[in-house]
Amino acid sequence: MKKGSLRKKIILGFFLFEALLIVFVSFMVGYNYYKYRMDEYEEIVYRYLKSASEFIDGDSIKGYMETGKTDNYYDEVLTYLDSSRKVTEIVTFCVFVPLEDEVVYIWMSSEGESSYKWLGKTEEYMENGKETRDQTFRKNPTEKVSKYDYEGDTILAGFYPIFDSTGEPVALVDVDLSFPDTMRTIIIFIIMIVVGIIVISIIIGRLLYKYFDHILIKPIDTLNREARLMVENLDNDEIKMTKISSGDELEELYESFYQMNVDVRRYIKENIAIAAEKERIGADLQLASKIQRGILPGENDVLQDVQGFSLYASMTPAKEVGGDFYDFYMIDDKRLVIEIADVSDKGAAAALFMAIAKTLIKSRAGMGGSSTEILEYVDKMIVEKNSEGMFVTVWFAIIDLETGKVDVCNAGHDYPAIMKKGQDYVIEKTVHGCPIGFIPGAKQKSYEMTLEPGDRIFLYTDGVNESKRPDGERFGFERLLNELNLHKEMSDKDLVKTVTAAVYEFAGEEPQFDDMTALSFTFEGRKEG
Repeated sequence: MKKGSLRKKIILGFFLFEALLIVFVSFMVGYNYYKYRMDEYEEIVYRYLKSASEFIDGDSIKGYMETGKTDNYYDEVLTYLDSSRKVTEIVTFCVFVPLEDEVVYIWMSSEGESSYKWLGKTEEYMENGKETRDQTFRKNPTEKVSKYDYEGDTILAGFYPIFDSTGEPVALVDVDLSFPDTMRTIIIFIIMIVVGIIVISIIIGRLLYKYFDHILIKPIDTLNREARLMVENLDNDEIKMTKISSGDELEELYESFYQMNVDVRRYIKENIAIAAEKERIGADLQLASKIQRGILPGENDVLQDVQGFSLYASMTPAKEVGGDFYDFYMIDDKRLVIEIADVSDKGAAAALFMAIAKTLIKSRAGMGGSSTEILEYVDKMIVEKNSEGMFVTVWFAIIDLETGKVDVCNAGHDYPAIMKKGQDYVIEKTVHGCPIGFIPGAKQKSYEMTLEPGDRIFLYTDGVNESKRPDGERFGFERLLNELNLHKEMSDKDLVKTVTAAVYEFAGEEPQFDDMTALSFTFEGRKEG
């Protein structure tokens, strides 16, 4: 390492911090000002839309559209629209009737345009016009303001229905509001902030650098030099170190470093063999742990953009790593896979076997097919290279989120707990096959069930129901169902955590004997919209 590199890092870090501060402040100021202005103008748009909707008599519109003739009330509405437009930045304030393929204008208030000229005039829908019509021309309209550019200006456009005396929508009010250019104001304000930050940072930075150079960098340079000398002279029993007398934590660090120098020389020879062995074991466990963490979906990996369900899962290994696993993923735009599995061992070997099994299942599921076809394929692949005779139990399901139909294959795993909406959880003893890798060529069996919105599935491994306390009694299915039914109104996440906590409370001081995994799934059904 080159001398002075710490100084360079401090300077670089300071300027990096300053740059990030400038970017952050600039972004926050610009974003919040822009959002404030946008919200303000969107509120204006809808204030005028709803005011016009309440002002205009919807029963009169049909007559104007059929006859094309005006009267005093027509002029009264036009005067209202004109006066509203002239006191704001409204570019266009109009009323039209949306038909299947075109719109028919009733009133039009726009600078340089005559409303009488527009009465009865038809136009085809603009881009996305029909989509906007479907969202707004109804009893419960979607309140959404669109933004577009027109002749160099930014325009905010909003629509709202006019109702007749029966409560049915008969026309749409359109307000196009000119959104003023706020970028110039934002840029000027940001430049002032940036200049101020730079000036203050230069002054403070110079003072801080001199201060830290004296109290921190120079003493650290001394310790750095002594560290190199210690490494170079480990075979020398004589210890020579330059003392640091700063009267603070750096002096304590020097004293600790000196004692470490003494201890290292004393222990290095007698512990070299043990250290090598520990390093090897630690590397194995670290690798297995990384594989385990990386292959299981985390809490933030739930498919937020997919509607129709909620779920939560957790896995607590009995050792540093475990053989249990769970997974969930979409295999197309409407079918979700959920699965839970338990490898026939624990520790690093089980974790590696788990990684292989989980990867094979997900890879084969992505190719399509039924649940039995997927697991039979995985069984064949595992058997071919399974010299250690390990196996894995798997509960695997493909759920159609639109229909609620579920294709399930249970390869030797514990039966799930099923809750129909409004009822209690029950353990359903359905078709049960052979674990994957247990008997070469074994055929799997599947079954189907249909979920209704509100139905739930709770999956678990035997680390839950077979957990025991010091007197040897098991947690069992009865306690599991009792916990599920006592807390069936909980969210999936809270339910999994509650059951897991109940198992730990039951076991008390008894060491965890097996990996413990649980997954809660709630079917909600795709919402139309």
